[in-house]
Amino acid sequence: FPDTVAPGARCVAKRLHALLQAKHPLGCQLCIGVANWQGPQDTLGAMLARADAALYQAKERGRNQTCIG
Repeated sequence: FPDTVAPGARCVAKRLHALLQAKHPLGCQLCIGVANWQGPQDTLGAMLARADAALYQAKERGRNQTCIG
């Protein structure tokens, strides 16, 4: 989400979790990994690596989680 800081991204993630929990007929769960842009020196590869690490952290915490890396 461009121009969104971590707390805003976490808020969107919570809404997604709640929607899936309330309305999905199969009871699906969602893991989300969030990474913030750290400035001009940050690369897309580095951001994706942090988001991927946060995603795996969410899975390790018992799934249906959002983690920020």
